[in-house]
Amino acid sequence: MNSMELWLTPLLLLPGVALLILSTSARYEQIHNEIHHLMHEDKVDEEILSNLFIRSKLFKNSLVNLYLCVSIFATAGLLGGLISVWTPNYHWIVTSLSGLGILFFLISAILLIKESKLSIDIIELHYNNLTGRNNQK
Repeated sequence: MNSMELWLTPLLLLPGVALLILSTSARYEQIHNEIHHLMHEDKVDEEILSNLFIRSKLFKNSLVNLYLCVSIFATAGLLGGLISVWTPNYHWIVTSLSGLGILFFLISAILLIKESKLSIDIIELHYNNLTGRNNQK
């Protein structure tokens, strides 16, 4: 891999991360709205409320990791450009930063998988409450 490919690679990953930030932020806003909606309800299922709170924390943690990922990829791209001009022997720095950014991306993806599982649990609870069924799984 030549020096230009090395420092451009983290920058090419940014649009994908940005799309994940966009969708995660929108889903985080939906949780916020749902909690506000529940504030006006007479009776709130504690398990649903607890799961919504956990989901909101997973979204927040995922967004923090995605923002770190963007910061690291941008730094890797900037340093890669500078290194390729001044000292081409230090490509390992850019590779390490890119790997760190990918690690944060992976952590964020795992958190979003956990959130998706919790989301279906909440849907099940809503279904059981609406149909009058016991909370059986």
